[in-house]
Amino acid sequence: MEKHELMDKREERIMECLWKHDEALSTAELERLFEGEKKTGKATIFKAVQSLMNKGYISVGGLERNVNSYARKFFPAITRQQYAAYALEENGINISSIGKVIEAMIESCEKPSSSEKKKVVSELEDIIKKLK
Repeated sequence: MEKHELMDKREERIMECLWKHDEALSTAELERLFEGEKKTGKATIFKAVQSLMNKGYISVGGLERNVNSYARKFFPAITRQQYAAYALEENGINISSIGKVIEAMIESCEKPSSSEKKKVVSELEDIIKKLK
């Protein structure tokens, strides 16, 4: 797996916002989502967005006209699951231990429903088919 620089807490919070929205967001829209929070002003968000772009985690997804100028809109360039895989790899969890990770995740859930279990089994079977 290619080496990826992990996100800091500020960057993770911005990515959470981008992952939750179906459309690309501008820095102004991100600012509104963080209104009233200490240490999350315009400059902080701008720096985090620039850092995320440099790391390849977000991309420009269009332009939005704001009064007399245009603002870039951003969308995630990776999924939450892809980032989780990078973080696991960074912490020494590799493909040889994936079965144990899945088992631990299932055990940590509060009694998954039978439909959740069936969905997991189906997804794992699909992955196995792809790997063969």
